[in-house]
Amino acid sequence: LIVLILLGLISGFLLKREPMASGSGIPQVSAEITGRLDSNPLRVLIYKITGGLVASLGGLSLGREGPSIQLGAMSGKLVSRVLKRNPVEEKYLITCGASAGLSIAFGAPLAGVLFSIEEVHKNITKKIIICCFSAAVVANIIGQYIFSLKPIFNFPSIDYVGPEIYPAVVILGILLGIFGTFYNTTIKVLFKIYEKLNLNIVFRPQVAFIISFILLILYFIKTLFSLVSFTSGVAGGIFLPILIQGAVLGALFSNFFDAKYTALFIILSMSGYLTAIVRSPITSIILLFEMTQKLNYFLPIALCCLLAYFTANILGTKPVYEYLLDRILTSNKLK
Repeated sequence: LIVLILLGLISGFLLKREPMASGSGIPQVSAEITGRLDSNPLRVLIYKITGGLVASLGGLSLGREGPSIQLGAMSGKLVSRVLKRNPVEEKYLITCGASAGLSIAFGAPLAGVLFSIEEVHKNITKKIIICCFSAAVVANIIGQYIFSLKPIFNFPSIDYVGPEIYPAVVILGILLGIFGTFYNTTIKVLFKIYEKLNLNIVFRPQVAFIISFILLILYFIKTLFSLVSFTSGVAGGIFLPILIQGAVLGALFSNFFDAKYTALFIILSMSGYLTAIVRSPITSIILLFEMTQKLNYFLPIALCCLLAYFTANILGTKPVYEYLLDRILTSNKLK
């Protein structure tokens, strides 16, 4: 517990020194691309890596995928500055770096490209697709063949998905949209609680690090722990915790149906839950497709993601990264 308190203090100190290295980093990358932020790439790289290491040592429920995207993007920006590229080329390099970051985190180059286009750059041209795809593929090759990185998940084989499963997929997609809305609403509530506590930034991560000492990993507790960890501001992402929470929901949902479909419902829930929170359905579909490397349940994943997307939209919450970007920009204006 004493070690966790010390790690919390170190995290707070790092946040105070470089606020742009906080959280997942994905909203900051979006703001860089649109010219609303101009951070120092070398400082962000140093503080992001250090802050992420401290958060991991403290056992916080955070992912490495968002930080990997920001690290890739800032590496692209640093390369641009060293080679004295113009502003347009710099934005391309930032986007390429973001693609490479997600590609290396999940071993999914196509998802890296699509996420950069759906969530970061938002403008599709042949040039940006080719640039991002090149960066993502090269990053993946280096990760696999030089550093011997393995996929995060190892999924069992599902040989056939029959038509009888589709009514359950429809129900699951709608439920995931509701749970995704719950997640996005809770993140706003927790940010407000932190603001009302008015803790000094150096002490704010203590809440998350101390909770790391006492919590059990069940769905609602896992969700709350992930959100408390993330909203404390430490360097870490929500991509992987979201996928894990989705997997737990899928396992619970499968109890009401045939046990032979448990693995399928876990995969569907991971993609659908991610879609409901982030609202990037194409990325979610392709990400799970690349990780599972199976085409035979591509249609159920697509149906589940679309239903989760529309349900979350109807319920009216903002996509999580859009909300986080608004917070960052508002905070900068206040300063």
